[in-house]
Amino acid sequence: MKISNNNPFTKTIKTVHFLFRDSTPFSLSEVLKNSSSGLEFSEDYLKVSVLPENVRIASGPKEGKSGASWSHRIALHINEQNEEIRKMLDSYDNGLVIPCLETTGGTIHVYGNRNQPLSFSYKDVESPDNIQLIGHEIIVKGDTYHSYKVINTVDFYSPSRLASWLATSL
Repeated sequence: MKISNNNPFTKTIKTVHFLFRDSTPFSLSEVLKNSSSGLEFSEDYLKVSVLPENVRIASGPKEGKSGASWSHRIALHINEQNEEIRKMLDSYDNGLVIPCLETTGGTIHVYGNRNQPLSFSYKDVESPDNIQLIGHEIIVKGDTYHSYKVINTVDFYSPSRLASWLATSL
């Protein structure tokens, strides 16, 4: 299934979790944080609460010289801005990541895996008159052999189930 912003799925996204590939195994204690904070982060994990209209997704199949694959591009706008957030984004920039999009329906859509992570980058977003910084845009993109995997939130927030799922999702 090809996904774009006119797909009803995008209107149900409430949180985006980024699991950074450099930390193997992923820090489950960080993944399991579930506060109402809009932005949580550690060395190997970033959680962003989002408004669905601030998320843009383009994901679909493509044919290449090496066969069929899926191309993904996920962009989200965050309004939070301070020196700590900028340092955090700088530390993640050009990193490898597995984005996990949590929906209001109790599912999490996972793009990529440990063997096929996506590339993380960000850029500053300025006001139309270029007078002030109004936030940052996070962009995650890359190609994988499959579209995405779906995991339920119960499994995602359970340490043993998530560890099992990550081990079998390769």
